[in-house]
Amino acid sequence: MIPSPYFARSSAKVATGLPSRTNVVVEQLLNACHDSDLFSGAVALAVEKAPDQIAVLDEQIAAAEAAIAHSAAAIDRYYAAFETGELEVRELRGRLDKLQELFDTQGDELLRLQRQRQRSEMVPRQTDLIDIAAATAKIEEALLAPQSWHAK
Repeated sequence: MIPSPYFARSSAKVATGLPSRTNVVVEQLLNACHDSDLFSGAVALAVEKAPDQIAVLDEQIAAAEAAIAHSAAAIDRYYAAFETGELEVRELRGRLDKLQELFDTQGDELLRLQRQRQRSEMVPRQTDLIDIAAATAKIEEALLAPQSWHAK
């Protein structure tokens, strides 16, 4: 293993052995890690928008559930019509295939909306900033740590 000169640490700065564009990117990452306003602003914005997003998602979920109930009722009506002899097998299959495809699509959409709502409920709290600060410290440590490369 040969230590890489590219990530050698010199005081609190990134080493100069990196290509100039890479140095700039690493410096910007380090600056972002120390920008607590960036994180607290992101948390505040997420907290502010969450109730509105959840309300919209609740409306969309209710509409999707109503559409699914409507499709399920239609499927039941077709089966009832078939059982009473009002609908032939050929007609039943064609109609059921279309309805089943619609029903599956509606179910997929409902699941997507429900997952999105769950994510919206997981809005970060101010206490999460402590975790973010710890994570950014680890990022900074990784960016500034000397790297080793295997010689080939």
